[in-house]
Amino acid sequence: MSKMVFHHKNDEFEVWKFTPDPVHAFPFYMERVNRSWRIRCAMEYFVGYSVYYIKIDGEWAGYCVVSNGKNKRYDFSTEKDIIYGRYFVAKKFRGNGLGYRMLKEILDNTGLEYEKAYAYLRVSNTASLKTIEKLGAVQKYRFDIKGKTRRLYPAENGEFVLYEYSH
Repeated sequence: MSKMVFHHKNDEFEVWKFTPDPVHAFPFYMERVNRSWRIRCAMEYFVGYSVYYIKIDGEWAGYCVVSNGKNKRYDFSTEKDIIYGRYFVAKKFRGNGLGYRMLKEILDNTGLEYEKAYAYLRVSNTASLKTIEKLGAVQKYRFDIKGKTRRLYPAENGEFVLYEYSH
């Protein structure tokens, strides 16, 4: 955990920031990670991303990946924006709004500088969609992801939905 460069504590949990290097996308994994997620992390490394972890009473409870919006995959964002997500809350800590509180803390209270923050999720991920909407993010459009470069293509009935958040 020596790569943690930021530590912030609110009344409920601690927030830790990990800055990846080419070999270590995460200091440890809290969930099973598939190959496409590992490839995405490798691609994101070149535009810049960080992993924000939350810790409650000495236990790692969740994380959120935050990347720079200048990635060429994203035609909806600029270098002044950020992309937040994938985020995860450990099973033990689910069901009490921790995902919302974690995202709110990370986006609003950790010193992140951005004009707009974007998240995209599968339309079928109902719990995360509700969390993002509770946060105050606004749905922009639906899309699909295609090809080896995983480009985003607007589609009326797409598998994913894009949300925009401003603080």
